[in-house]
Amino acid sequence: MKINKSFLYISATICIIFLYSCDDAGLNPVFVTKGQISFTQLNLKPLDQNIDGLYSLWLGLDSSGNTLWYNLGQFNINTFSQIVDAQGNAMVFTFPGDTNMLGNSRVATVTVGNSGPLGTVLVSNSLTVNSDSITGTLWIADALAFGEVGLRLYGQGYPVAHTLYHLSSPTTNNNQCRQGLWFCDTLGNSTFSDGLRLDSGNGWVYEGWLNDKSTDSFYSTGRFYDPYNADLDGAGLCAGTSGPPFNKPGQDWITSGTGCPNITNISNGNYAVFISVEPENESGQALSTPFFLEFFNQSNIVTSVGCKRLDNVFNVSVAGVLPKGRLRITN
Repeated sequence: MKINKSFLYISATICIIFLYSCDDAGLNPVFVTKGQISFTQLNLKPLDQNIDGLYSLWLGLDSSGNTLWYNLGQFNINTFSQIVDAQGNAMVFTFPGDTNMLGNSRVATVTVGNSGPLGTVLVSNSLTVNSDSITGTLWIADALAFGEVGLRLYGQGYPVAHTLYHLSSPTTNNNQCRQGLWFCDTLGNSTFSDGLRLDSGNGWVYEGWLNDKSTDSFYSTGRFYDPYNADLDGAGLCAGTSGPPFNKPGQDWITSGTGCPNITNISNGNYAVFISVEPENESGQALSTPFFLEFFNQSNIVTSVGCKRLDNVFNVSVAGVLPKGRLRITN
């Protein structure tokens, strides 16, 4: 009887050791280090470090009602859409805090430049904490990123965002109508759908762009937070003097000389128009270069568009080109 009890005890001990050293399939030993970080992305583009800086991945832990932020690493995207460090090597994200506190993870953000975790937030979202991992899918429509503007862009809970443009030159009483582009109708009424204002100080500002595809040149139509009023430079430095501009975003290119391009016919088939979202703290060369994040795009201003005819600037969300990210941290 003693022999049988000993045998059963030894057998049970062996089984317990075996079970605890196997994975869910009961086959291979698995030892997962707490705090390992996996981050994948979709539609992030390479940044010029000298112009835009780098991306940063941030993790926010809830500590007694306050959010304690950790920078998991600065990174870039190479020409193969791979995540790399500042030197172009394979990126390794690390959590610099106490891994025993990872169960308090609440939110993650990806920012642009040196703006901190809540500065120029590109994508973000709250996180799900499981016994073995912390996960989350980051997108532009989170409240810490573009919030309601992002939701309207995707049409989630709101009508899908849209806008239109037309060609006219109000500062010449429309005598050179193919030298101006405006995001309104011919009476000056806004063509933007509702709810698209950006708040100053939250990291981002709209900017309209005219692209001469024959030379790959870009001309700003002006920056704006409020698409329902004039942009920050009115009709622009190259406007005419024979009439008031529309009180909406847009630009006339009438005069020539320093800083004024030779734009004579926007409807000659060589132009495109788009609206980007720019980091609002840009300076230097960044001010003359479109940031990669576009919300609306018309890739071809056709010759038949003519003057005073409304045409679409298409919402790019339908093309699936807006950035997203997926974060997983072992817990």
